[in-house]
Amino acid sequence: DSAAAKRATIAPRDDNALPASLREQVIWKTAPQIGRHLLLSSAGGYRVVANAGRSPLLLLGRHGRGRVALLAVDAAHASNRDLRLWPYFNYLLYALSVHGAQREAATFARWRYAPVPSISALWYIAPILLLAWIGTLALFFKARRHARKHPELLETFFRDAAKAPQPRSAAAGVSWRSVGFVRPLAGFLALAALLFVLFAPFYWLTNIVIPNDVQPFPQAKGIWEFAWEALQVAWFLFDAGTFVAFVKYFAEYRVKDPREAVRSAQFFVWWQILTGLVQVTFACVAAIVILPHTRYGYTSGFVILVALGQYPGFFGVVTFFFQAYQRFDYNLSLDLLSDWLLRFVLQIPFVLLFRAWGAANPQYGEALGAAIGIGVGYHVSALITFGIGVLLYRRLGLRLLPLFMAHFDRSTAKRMLGYGLKVVTGKFFFRAAQTIDKVVISLLLTNYTEWLGLKSQIHYNLMFLFPVAYRFFETAMAALSEAYGNGKRVLTQYYVVRFLQVGALYSVIGLSLMAALGPLFVREAMDPQWARAANYLVIATAIGALMAPAWLSDMLQKGAGRPELFAGVLGAEQVLRIGLFFVLIPSLQFTGFYLALLATLAIKVVGGWTINHFVIVRLRFYVWGMLVAPLLTGALNFALLRAAAAVLPLSGRWPVVIFFFAAALVSFVVCFFAYGLFGGFDKAFAAELDAASRMTGPLRPLTRMFYGAASLGWRISPMHDRYPVTIEPEAKREADELQALVAAQDAQGAEDNGD
Repeated sequence: DSAAAKRATIAPRDDNALPASLREQVIWKTAPQIGRHLLLSSAGGYRVVANAGRSPLLLLGRHGRGRVALLAVDAAHASNRDLRLWPYFNYLLYALSVHGAQREAATFARWRYAPVPSISALWYIAPILLLAWIGTLALFFKARRHARKHPELLETFFRDAAKAPQPRSAAAGVSWRSVGFVRPLAGFLALAALLFVLFAPFYWLTNIVIPNDVQPFPQAKGIWEFAWEALQVAWFLFDAGTFVAFVKYFAEYRVKDPREAVRSAQFFVWWQILTGLVQVTFACVAAIVILPHTRYGYTSGFVILVALGQYPGFFGVVTFFFQAYQRFDYNLSLDLLSDWLLRFVLQIPFVLLFRAWGAANPQYGEALGAAIGIGVGYHVSALITFGIGVLLYRRLGLRLLPLFMAHFDRSTAKRMLGYGLKVVTGKFFFRAAQTIDKVVISLLLTNYTEWLGLKSQIHYNLMFLFPVAYRFFETAMAALSEAYGNGKRVLTQYYVVRFLQVGALYSVIGLSLMAALGPLFVREAMDPQWARAANYLVIATAIGALMAPAWLSDMLQKGAGRPELFAGVLGAEQVLRIGLFFVLIPSLQFTGFYLALLATLAIKVVGGWTINHFVIVRLRFYVWGMLVAPLLTGALNFALLRAAAAVLPLSGRWPVVIFFFAAALVSFVVCFFAYGLFGGFDKAFAAELDAASRMTGPLRPLTRMFYGAASLGWRISPMHDRYPVTIEPEAKREADELQALVAAQDAQGAEDNGD
């Protein structure tokens, strides 16, 4: 009766009388929202296959002796670009034309123009996989023989590192070899400084340039994220927890048995290489033979693309080594470079390249081409990061070759896998739940590929300050493992207190910024297809604020050698979340998804820390520094930002963008100052912040700025040193005892070099 440009969700009708090609082969819940379409008041005697909102959209019927199909949408209109690029749109047109000709349509997997790999692809992939197997096994046996001939490589691994120059705090004589919270605190300051520098470029790149101009397809982002996250359960099963075991045992044995520490690294490397090849083999066969015939057939090619990142599988070893070695500045810098900079910078050329390829091959289209570009950019970023990591690794005076030898024996493998499999039980619950999440969402949430694209944009781009902090909390596992594994219980308690304090300070920076200005940024700076993200940004950042204590609970359980607790807590969390999905999503849709996440994470924080307190180590809770001071800090920053936004004339993209970037940078300084002003720092914490700020190399000017702001607030605070962490003296004594063991090893290494 009339035309509407308002976007509407496609809702299929459940009708078993429909042709199988329309009922089973077209996966309607993946369909994007449509734009300009006809508003029909009635079906006029035709059978309705799908609606757009309340209006009939796709109708089937007869005219005389022929069959008629009516698709009430202006497919050529710009507002329907995403519909034209939908992986099932071409097949839909084919199925309708075949239905009109009164013939049986081929299945989606058998249709010659379907964007899935055909069975003939096995003829090309099988020889490549065979050569990879032969070459990999030959290299492993060669590494094994070389290890038997040169056992001295284990003895000499750390000797040169003892002579390498170390960044040092001139004020306190503290270096990266010093035991104590100053090392992870220096890593945190390095991360904060990098974020201070990169925040505006990253935000401009990932929230304006890429989603508006380079990759403007929410469904493409959702398709890649669906394939990536759905496969994580398989990757973690094959990993068998060896990454966590490597970090734990390297950090623990670095002090008491350096040779076993190196064996742990070697086992991790070869486990990743060999199991990675197994994963690629299985994934290729499944993606070609099985997956195209399922409701997730459109992801077949992406399964292969995701799997390629598992072989050779060792590109992350240097980054993990820095974490285990407690060079947190290198660890966090490489993580930030790979996952939060190069990954997105490299999207630009590859997404544009594969978009052009998709445009030239309409059976795939620009959206699928863009999704391929996202994956290729990710893999290239991992390779480049590995190369940069090797250069940093060599600066420590360490040789790379010993990590690729095979000195490890059955006892190493038994210990690594025994611990790792307990960890992976918990990770299995998490990753299995992530996969189940996607299946549940695909069943319960209409238009789920676009919603998953919006979720990815919210979590990894708009509120990236929260997930990037996971890298900092990963450093806690090495520090806690070193302390707890060597019987230093008070030092373990002290680490927990300080990590929670730093986590609270960092969280309120992101929470106050995003709650005050995030929705404004989305609505004014981003294109309309992303506007729905603004409605969920505040609740998403509330979830982000709970991530810090949840992550630290996980790291304490793993670092204390209690992976069964980690598995149990994580498993219960996933079961609860999936149960809430079934309760909340059908009625509340995407809002229900976020409410389920919020409730689950809050319960995990309370339950996890209660278990930790009674089973692992007593939690010392200093309410002012860990809770009150951070809340006052966030409230002050939120009030200042909202007041500034109310006073300034903010309308249009660039005024909002410039103000938001400036507000983000100022928020770092304001929050460090306010945390000191409200009594969050005690004397010992301020001294550690001073020392840590001097250990950050090229980032030192920025970290000293943070320290200066915090120190000013602390000095003028009416609550100056009124809320000290009382266990600090005893924790320092235990740290000094561990430091003496490290010094003895350095002296032994120097003596061996002299010999």
